[in-house]
Amino acid sequence: FYHHSGELLDDLKVMEQSLRSNAGASIADGALHDMVRQAEVFGLHAATLDIRQHSERHNNALAEVLRVAGVCDDYMALSEPERVELLAREVATPRPLVPARLPYSAPTAEIVQTFRTVAALIEQLSPESIHTYIISMTTGASDLLAVLLFAKEARLYLPDQGISRLNIVPLFETGADLEGCDAVMTSCLHLPVYREHLRLRGNVQEVMIGYSDSNKDAGFVAANWALYQAQRALRDMARREGIGLRLFHGRGGSIGRGGGPANSAILA
Repeated sequence: FYHHSGELLDDLKVMEQSLRSNAGASIADGALHDMVRQAEVFGLHAATLDIRQHSERHNNALAEVLRVAGVCDDYMALSEPERVELLAREVATPRPLVPARLPYSAPTAEIVQTFRTVAALIEQLSPESIHTYIISMTTGASDLLAVLLFAKEARLYLPDQGISRLNIVPLFETGADLEGCDAVMTSCLHLPVYREHLRLRGNVQEVMIGYSDSNKDAGFVAANWALYQAQRALRDMARREGIGLRLFHGRGGSIGRGGGPANSAILA
């Protein structure tokens, strides 16, 4: 099978050249021409997807994985610095945590299998099929490291081979989380394992800011002020750390979910 659209396009171009060289221009300009354009526009995947999951689901699954592996009996009882230290160490350790057959509860198995499915789609369909993994309700650096660890277990993160296949995107949604988002990202960027992941992704960090939950949490005016301040803080953090920053505005349709004039949303 084709691993990426370029391989398909190469074969289609060979067919096109052969037809034009052998009195088949009418065919080359017809259905084959359309197929070439479709491959150029849509590749093998039609559209690039995002994956999104709540940080609590990751933490619960990780607690079970670590307990079954004999690494940590009660991950949920650890403080944030203790979680960061443990996860950074596990990400840097070549030893796998997750066996081929999953001896876990259904919710944990679902999380692990999601990452395995992402890896299979990228490998068998197209590297362009999935770029981004969004972490809802991000509150600390450990939430990003948890996803990096699951990615490593699914062979989506292979630093020794110079491979990191997913953008890890924190979603900051509450007023308190928006206020602390630059500190969370700074903490991540000071960890060698996360900095290496970001280097392999082109040194560009994408961050999603949530309009709906922040409006419900803090109210419309306070939420919009917090969103504005968060963007400024993230901009300054990116400049300070020497990385690129891409902001993903999680806007809804209604005013209460961050909606508003379409032209303003587009310009944002």
